[in-house]
Amino acid sequence: MHWMNVSASSTKGRLDVLEAWFWDHGAVSVTVEDGLDKPIFEPPPGEHPLWDEVMVTGLFESDISVENLTMELARDNYKLEEVARLAIEEGVKIFAIGIGQETGAPIPSSERGQ
Repeated sequence: MHWMNVSASSTKGRLDVLEAWFWDHGAVSVTVEDGLDKPIFEPPPGEHPLWDEVMVTGLFESDISVENLTMELARDNYKLEEVARLAIEEGVKIFAIGIGQETGAPIPSSERGQ
């Protein structure tokens, strides 16, 4: 089974809009990560801090038009960071092929069940 990961960067002020954008365009999962390697360690109780810069990644089914997604992201002034094709073989190994690696062998990004 194949999936497409599309990642874009944003500021925390535009996070809600970008996250909704991914859901509205058919993402089956959306992940938010630190965009500048500035970790937040154990905030005080009741606080919910968010990084100033975030990386938002949408997981899409393989039949999605990546070209259309990337054009719309650019039109909406988001910076495209990465597009990766994920191949999951029998639920054991996950392989990611990033931009420019389409002709090479898959790179194992995790190994489970071994």
